Amino acid sequence: MKTIMKEMNYNGSGKTEILYIETDGDFALAVLNIRGSRPCAYIQFPEIEKIESYDDAWFEDGEDPDFRSEVHGGFTFLGTMERNGLDGLWLGWDYAHLGDYCETGLPDMGVYEKKWTTEEIVKEAREAIERIKKGQLRIEHDD
Repeated sequence: MKTIMKEMNYNGSGKTEILYIETDGDFALAVLNIRGSRPCAYIQFPEIEKIESYDDAWFEDGEDPDFRSEVHGGFTFLGTMERNGLDGLWLGWDYAHLGDYCETGLPDMGVYEKKWTTEEIVKEAREAIERIKKGQLRIEHDD
């Protein structure tokens, strides 16, 4: 299933909208415009159920297995999104920090300018899925 790519619109509408969905076998990605204020990317993959918290997931980078490489500042979401019409468990991250523009001006953010396009976010989400397929995602639990 794939939707037509809708462009991110920073309008502060209060309405959450699906901008893009793509599935490829056991993998899926979605991009949402959260309340017209900021985009977020979400992915699904076969072993997602092994993650207990989004803080447990990170990418290894290079030859040092202890060095953490993260998607746009790190994962910020693990959960279901039935309210947005999406089934299953999703792991996601937002674009409301690290210089990102946010329509609602979240507290403590300062002035940020980067307005992301849906195409840019889809590219980053596809890169994250490719890293998962290559076995670079690490899941670590505090036991």
